[in-house]
Amino acid sequence: MNNKGFTLVELLAVIVILAALALITTTSVAKILKDSKEDLYNTQFSALESMVGIWMSDNMDLLPDVDNCAYITLKDLKEDGILSSEIKNPKTGEEFPEDLKIKLTTTTNKRGKEITNYEIDSKDIEECKYVYEEELE
Repeated sequence: MNNKGFTLVELLAVIVILAALALITTTSVAKILKDSKEDLYNTQFSALESMVGIWMSDNMDLLPDVDNCAYITLKDLKEDGILSSEIKNPKTGEEFPEDLKIKLTTTTNKRGKEITNYEIDSKDIEECKYVYEEELE
């Protein structure tokens, strides 16, 4: 009698090899996806930092005085036409909130030149005033 086919041991060996390949591939793809989301997140923040720089150069008269701070929001960037669309957080899939605060702080360097720095979503913004407050009053 001539039986053509695979033995149970051969089938199990193939299944084990396929499972090992699937495990290796799945973890590699998951790591690549996580890394790409982190890269996109950093790219979005770099773009946002560029937009803040544009806003600062367009609104020099609104920057805080030396040794003071103020903040703007993403909504302000949109209303000023600098930010044209919603920005999604690739890590969560949700849009960054319009009330995301950007803290602006002006100091002087060793040569006495005024320098304005910014921090996005800073936790210590409560001590600062809202840049557009004057217009609201």
